[in-house]
Amino acid sequence: YQGTFPGRDDDVVSLMVASGRTNPRLTRYQRARDLVAPGSIGIQRYESVAEIDYGAKLTPWLILRPNLQYVMHPGGTGGIPDAFVIGLYTQVTF
Repeated sequence: YQGTFPGRDDDVVSLMVASGRTNPRLTRYQRARDLVAPGSIGIQRYESVAEIDYGAKLTPWLILRPNLQYVMHPGGTGGIPDAFVIGLYTQVTF
């Protein structure tokens, strides 16, 4: 969404959601390998991400875009706890 507040016509708010599923053949291979050597490999299934950011055009040459992300099933295995990520994208135009 662009023009978030009065007088901030160039600022934007974005909401994104993405999900990726591991190829079932890879998952089957990982399960079979885990049977031979238990715990030697993580079994991947899916990973999802939700992100919200705010892009503030502070000057004609500087844009700052802080963002918050929530990652579900990092790495696709479920072996890593869900993650909350804080980021900052900076764009400087010369």
